[in-house]
Amino acid sequence: MSARSSLWPALIVALGLALGLFGIRWGLPSRARLNRVIPPGLDTSEFQQRLMVSWSKMHESFGPDIMLSQKSGFSGILGVQRVAPDWMRPPLLLENSVRSFYLRSAHEDEQTFLIILSRMRPWRFELNPHFFTYGGAYIYALGAWLALGAALHLAALHTSLAPYLADPAQMASLYVVGRLFTVAAYVGCGLMLLRIGRRHLGAEAGIFAALFFFLSPGVIVQAHVLKPHMLWSFFVLCTLELSLDLLVAGGLAAYAAVGAVSGLAVGTFIEAWPACLAVGFACALRIWTLHKPPATELKGLAIAAAASRMTLKVPTRLIWIVRVK
Repeated sequence: MSARSSLWPALIVALGLALGLFGIRWGLPSRARLNRVIPPGLDTSEFQQRLMVSWSKMHESFGPDIMLSQKSGFSGILGVQRVAPDWMRPPLLLENSVRSFYLRSAHEDEQTFLIILSRMRPWRFELNPHFFTYGGAYIYALGAWLALGAALHLAALHTSLAPYLADPAQMASLYVVGRLFTVAAYVGCGLMLLRIGRRHLGAEAGIFAALFFFLSPGVIVQAHVLKPHMLWSFFVLCTLELSLDLLVAGGLAAYAAVGAVSGLAVGTFIEAWPACLAVGFACALRIWTLHKPPATELKGLAIAAAASRMTLKVPTRLIWIVRVK
């Protein structure tokens, strides 16, 4: 089959879905996993209520912004507590660990995003995520994706922990749908690499880039977790594509487009900030290599910066407007 065949995009999508969906349910909460951990007869409605109360107290002690709470991080050894052996009801010291088997996946970071979303109340215009490492471009998109999953009966959304403690499979559904968002971005990255290679380096280069990306172990791992790394990678690749187009064609609209997409990359994950340099490189090359008028190109660069800042700051502005009202 020719490298320029129109079938390649479909094959890339099929391969990305196959690799992304294989093992997508790894490490999820389940009744079987729970039964291997807790003593027989412990999983009662009374015990689940006790876990809910201790959960509420723990998060109340953290305050509204978990990252700013000293209690949410490790602050050293505070002392030693002894627990008598052969217990049939977990002591208070171990309740959080036991509750994790009801609610957490095997990846330590995934529950963070569900906690962030649980603290927001869109129907009340309470949109502050109270978390600052991951940007709103991911948090709000993930929330919309989970809402869509719930509308399609793929995920169970509840305002209380009770249904999830009673049926860990309902909590697992949130992780699965969230991971599907990651898989979609993973497939999108492969398609962007195919497109960039085909348009700027050759059809074979695009195919090789997409396959190399899909088959890289580190990428495959990130494609199977509810985290933003595939999404910001997608926006970085979009920024590169638009910067290459800008280098060739120019124009203020092109500057605005690449600036907006680079802002989405940083708004997804702050460490994606080098993506913003691509538009600067394109501007410099247009001035010094293609001998374009500096005033026009610098005006375009200013527009790109404004567009980048706008897409980066929209969630923050929205939160601020809602609070003022």
